[in-house]
Amino acid sequence: MAISVVNAGNVDDETDLTSYSFSVTLVASRWLVIDYASQATATPNTPTVSGGGLTWVSAEVVQAQSNRKIGRAYAWTGATPGAQTISIDYGGQTQTWCAIYPNHIDGADLTDPFVDGNSLGTSAGTGTSGSVTLNAFADSSNRPLAFFWKRVPGEALVAEGGYTELGTQVQNSGDNREMSMWHDSTAETTPSASWTTDIQWAVIASEIKVAGTAAATSIPTVSVNPMRW
Repeated sequence: MAISVVNAGNVDDETDLTSYSFSVTLVASRWLVIDYASQATATPNTPTVSGGGLTWVSAEVVQAQSNRKIGRAYAWTGATPGAQTISIDYGGQTQTWCAIYPNHIDGADLTDPFVDGNSLGTSAGTGTSGSVTLNAFADSSNRPLAFFWKRVPGEALVAEGGYTELGTQVQNSGDNREMSMWHDSTAETTPSASWTTDIQWAVIASEIKVAGTAAATSIPTVSVNPMRW
């Protein structure tokens, strides 16, 4: 079975809260992957994702800037579909906004949706584009899933050619923007995005492992520029 990724409805909550909850309609026997970003007045706590009666795995959390973080978590939906409430809890620390991107993955390995052993990518400085290099894919049927964040201004994030955008949102009148994207036809190892103004950016990218390949533990790839204060 080929891999497919379908967005389940993005959320942009610009309320000052310590925990953000949202409703998502689960599809049975799928991986639900949630990418998120938030901002606090200090270094954001690493949040806990819970809810839906699911067992959640925190795949990666990245300090995107001194007071901003992006992250990825995922869970197997099981056999019972339907509307469920999922929460992202920052352990009592108030965030000024939280952007959430839930995606259902079908056709991925049942043990873990992501492949072990992707290299750690880093980027020095700011720029008008961002990218990360993954290791050569273990199977030509595997596919990349990437989540980008960038700072001001509110101009668009443009996905690399061939990638399907799963959603994009802005916060604080364009002070932050994110984009979730994946490549549906190629085992492409250098997901990238571009914009106009030289600014800060960060990305989390993972190799989705097609069903039927050897089991592995997820180690997503992360690229982030140095923080500016």
